[in-house]
Amino acid sequence: MPVFESGFALSLHIRRQTRNTLLAGSQIQAVAEKVINAGPLVQDLNDRRASIAPASISRLISEISASDVKVKTGKTKDGRCYVRVTGDMDKAEALRMSYEKDGKAPGFLRADRFAKDVWFFYVE
Repeated sequence: MPVFESGFALSLHIRRQTRNTLLAGSQIQAVAEKVINAGPLVQDLNDRRASIAPASISRLISEISASDVKVKTGKTKDGRCYVRVTGDMDKAEALRMSYEKDGKAPGFLRADRFAKDVWFFYVE
């Protein structure tokens, strides 16, 4: 059985699957019971995503922070982890590459559109 993000997505799926056929009363009742008894999707985020700063990355952040560059890690309001680097683009790219070497999935290095010499990337 597929998992849907919302009741609306479920209703669209049912509509597409049963465009020319009618559902029996027992099928409608079964869907209604599943929707009524549905609970939140439980996910163990610790299994899917390791901590954002393992030892080697923490060491690199401290080395970079000792120079003219400032490094900030955090989460957006949507829950995405990010790394924000103020300073040199080359050091920001080196930090991003270290995340990649440690098995993380860093996004592309991007320039902050509001501040000069500020770079950021998301970590999945």
